[in-house]
Amino acid sequence: MEAKPIIEYRATATERGYNGQWKKIRDLKIKRNPLCERCYKKGLVVKAVLVHHKDRNPRNNDPGNHESLCNHCHAMEHRFDGLDKINE
Repeated sequence: MEAKPIIEYRATATERGYNGQWKKIRDLKIKRNPLCERCYKKGLVVKAVLVHHKDRNPRNNDPGNHESLCNHCHAMEHRFDGLDKINE
């Protein structure tokens, strides 16, 4: 079976809701929670470098929807994103 190329438009960061207002929200969250929340729960001290939307909706900026994460934990959260489109 020959693999089909995935050609799909992905909206820009701004189109997805990551604008100047988001930068302020993100910076405040990282300032308040500078450690990766998932690593910390495991007893590890790892610097957070980004803020994840728990419900994956970048327009839902309720503080309870945000989670400070390191790159590894964020990558693990999204590791299967888009896999359902590979064999369409």
